Amino acid sequence: MTEICYSSCTGNRLPIVEYTDNKSLHQNIHSTKQVHEKCLQINIAEIQRMLSFEDIQAIEWIPSKLQVAVSPKE
Repeated sequence: MTEICYSSCTGNRLPIVEYTDNKSLHQNIHSTKQVHEKCLQINIAEIQRMLSFEDIQAIEWIPSKLQVAVSPKE
């Protein structure tokens, strides 16, 4: 896994950008306020840590209608 994430020659990391269609998730990750749902606090804190240590380059919000995996409703 290390060889996939890091270039063996330079030690540079591959940039990881995550996308979500969940606007509240995106807002909570970029907020300094604590999440109200206690079961999500650890997960949000871990994602924030990964962003601060640049394990993840960015988390971007995109509307559901632009999600490739979402099929149009008839």
